[in-house]
Amino acid sequence: MTTTTEPPPVEAAEPPPVETAEPPPTPTTTTPPPTTTEPPDPATVFTGPAEGNVETLTFAGDVVCTAPTGADYTGTVELTCDDGSSVAAIGSALTPAGVAASTAGGVWSPVLTAGGTARPVLAATRG
Repeated sequence: MTTTTEPPPVEAAEPPPVETAEPPPTPTTTTPPPTTTEPPDPATVFTGPAEGNVETLTFAGDVVCTAPTGADYTGTVELTCDDGSSVAAIGSALTPAGVAASTAGGVWSPVLTAGGTARPVLAATRG
């Protein structure tokens, strides 16, 4: 008797599982918003005696405003400016006490009119 041995049945091999790796997350970078900090105003340059009233003011853009000779600083002082404009300024804002009250960090920024806004002065001449 001859016995033949057949090879054992081969099971169909299943292909290895396919890994479906998700792509790595995209790195996120946060860009801070641009800063809008403006440089500080330069210190106001005063000429003339410290106890004198301000007679001439120079604003940004080189606009120069001048008080009339003999102005009464107890009321309104009509400043005329070289750009053709004028300002009815509160006289007390142009006095030594007014200058001291509206100067911070060396910059004089007076409020010249009722309800107006502070405006930095580049240079001022006192009389």
